[in-house]
Amino acid sequence: MVLHDKVSSPLGGLEMRQFNCNRAKIDVVDGKLTVRRSEGSLLLSDGGSKPLDIRQNKDTMIVSGSHCDLEIWLPVDGTIAIDGRRLDVNFVDGVGRASVDVTDGAVKAESWSGEIAVDSSGGNVELRNVTGPISIDTGSGAVHISGCNGSAYVDTGAGSVTVNDSALSPLEVDTGSGPVILRHCRGSISVDTGSGEVVLHEVFSKKLQVDTNDGKIVASLPGGSPGRWRLQSGRGDVLLTVPENISSQFELKGKNLEIDEQLPLKSCQKFDGGARGILGDGVGLLSAGSARGRVILEYAPPQEIIEVEPEAEATSPADEETLRILNMLKQGTISAEEAGELLDALDGSDDSA
Repeated sequence: MVLHDKVSSPLGGLEMRQFNCNRAKIDVVDGKLTVRRSEGSLLLSDGGSKPLDIRQNKDTMIVSGSHCDLEIWLPVDGTIAIDGRRLDVNFVDGVGRASVDVTDGAVKAESWSGEIAVDSSGGNVELRNVTGPISIDTGSGAVHISGCNGSAYVDTGAGSVTVNDSALSPLEVDTGSGPVILRHCRGSISVDTGSGEVVLHEVFSKKLQVDTNDGKIVASLPGGSPGRWRLQSGRGDVLLTVPENISSQFELKGKNLEIDEQLPLKSCQKFDGGARGILGDGVGLLSAGSARGRVILEYAPPQEIIEVEPEAEATSPADEETLRILNMLKQGTISAEEAGELLDALDGSDDSA
């Protein structure tokens, strides 16, 4: 047992315990916990909690018990591990590494910088202005991400995933029946759902892949070259809104194809089970298909063109090679057919690895 000094809260009013360490481990049943940034020592306020076991073991503060109402001030670059059942956790304006494992509690983080990992069976997760890496695994809880940077990996069963105004690379989302909505996002993006619908609006990505078994895909493409977009559904419809100022090769696969005649088609060749052609200058590569649903390309007025910096998306050697191939296509060094063959070969090497 280590004796602790008592100091005033940085916010004033509360008396807090002070610990000479930068690591915390919390194991409680229910209640609420708020984690803030400390510019000095690790601080703890346990007002409103039932009797808790609070101690320091070497470089770690350990708290265990049943019900809690805790406020922890974590030193910059500190580490906190939280385990609970019906525990609501709120991170506010911190810098450090955090892991949370709860059953039904809600987890929120705002203005947090550093690694954050959440594992929740049924609780919702909401992150705002977080600089990752981010890792989230939920059963039925909804996930909301807004204004975040870094990388993000999200896995849900029935929970929905919504990402707004974020630059995450890579952003990988995997859901069972939960829908996925991405708005105003940048980065290398991969989405995989069982039956969940996927909606993409103002997404700027040089490498985007969506794969769903039964879900519908609705996407508004950006102006200029979209890079390489691959959208595939087993039974759901694939509805693409294509701007007049797009520049891309395209290949569509499916038995029910609908192509708007207003689109800037330079060529369109239909074949049994699909169609391919050129939109605008044909710089990007767009492939879309559905085994049983419809594939629809609809005309839209010109849209904003935003160039995504290669270094912002090249998070692996494969990503770097993809961007290099697309750049060669853009410069006219290789043809669209050659680019497609190279990218298919690259995908094959990724799968085998």
